[in-house]
Amino acid sequence: NYRRKVLGKLSISVHAMKTSFVRKGKTVSASSSSSSEENSSSSNPTSNNSSSAVSSAKEENALPAGTRPSLQNGQLLVSTGLDDLDQILGGGCPIGTLLLLEEDYLTAYYSLLVRYFVAEGIVNDHSLFLLSEPHSSPSQFFSTLPMPSSFGEAGEDMEDDISKNEGLRIAWRYQDSLINKSKSSSKVKVETFSHNFDLSQAMDEKIYSSYLSSSPSPSPAASPSPPCLFSPQSFGSSNPYHELYGRIYQYLKFNDPSGKKSKLIKRIVLTALAEPPFITFPDSETHLITFLHALRGLLRTSTGVCLLSLPTYLLSSSSPSSSSSFLTRSSTPSTLVKKIYHMSDFVISLSSFEGNQGGNVSELFKSSYHGFLTIKKLARLNTINSHLPDTNSFGFVRRRRKLVIEKLHLPPEISRSSHQPSSAPLMCVPGKEKNPLDF
Repeated sequence: NYRRKVLGKLSISVHAMKTSFVRKGKTVSASSSSSSEENSSSSNPTSNNSSSAVSSAKEENALPAGTRPSLQNGQLLVSTGLDDLDQILGGGCPIGTLLLLEEDYLTAYYSLLVRYFVAEGIVNDHSLFLLSEPHSSPSQFFSTLPMPSSFGEAGEDMEDDISKNEGLRIAWRYQDSLINKSKSSSKVKVETFSHNFDLSQAMDEKIYSSYLSSSPSPSPAASPSPPCLFSPQSFGSSNPYHELYGRIYQYLKFNDPSGKKSKLIKRIVLTALAEPPFITFPDSETHLITFLHALRGLLRTSTGVCLLSLPTYLLSSSSPSSSSSFLTRSSTPSTLVKKIYHMSDFVISLSSFEGNQGGNVSELFKSSYHGFLTIKKLARLNTINSHLPDTNSFGFVRRRRKLVIEKLHLPPEISRSSHQPSSAPLMCVPGKEKNPLDF
């Protein structure tokens, strides 16, 4: 009995010790966890520094706004502002290239592509260098740019369908479904590379106000600002080509207020090389080819993209030594035009039906398009297998909201009986002329 009592007391004491140990262990673990949290919080500054370093490294490695790598050669691409043209060029225009746009005759559809190019640069906060026709003020030029919009191709097609079906009385609930679909698609679709623009509305002044805040300066010591808008009259008569190249050189090499030379995309637009004093300068042909050769080499070592528009239908085949202007009417392409093609990376030609003199164009094409767009040259950079489109000829049409470029196609022929002559009669089947022996 004595042993039983002693063993019972021992078991009770052991059980009490276990419970107290468990309780102490919990408190110890809680205290250790709190201390570890304190230690971690005390060591947070270094972790925060490392995380900030990682985030800064990611920002440095991130692509500039409005760019993406090419699927063909990994070259960095920028958008022309029109998604249809980007797809034709192979996804966009590579950085460091020169795109030649042949202007259309008697019309100004080429100016729409120029506006798209400039508007895309403004939306992506790219730097601009503009040599355009003389305007009363820079704000007048920017006010002609299209307004960025959120609708896409589907949204515009739906709006066209709604406008076409306004007079129909059947399926009246279908219009509400189209409106809801267009609203939902405009909310869901987000464009980061190529934006959508509405040609029926002018760009808001708040969007391009930063490009008018300061005046450009061609000298590197004056810390020039990103916007650079020049008119042909601002160049001297000594040698306008050399002066223009000097301004572009200083713009590409020194015009970087952010300090990140590899991140700032610079768009150069030259649309006034067919204006005085360039065309009135003696020996302008030779200076033009020399300027394009030097400009192409300068673009290769920078983050700039150049869009050059020229009325090549006016270029003559006169000799380079002639002192007259190189802009005289000529119906056939000259040697000078071929040299300009050779100095360019991309060559795009526009020809409208209104300016097509003596061209045999089918009425079916005129009912669907406003003109033809022809790809005469595509850039081949850092690759053997370059982008090759299915065809080199496309049709473009100016709609109310946008410019559409698509492959040439004829509308379906609904009735064939009225266009095809009737076949010859077979055996006893009477034809058009009735035989008196038939019965």
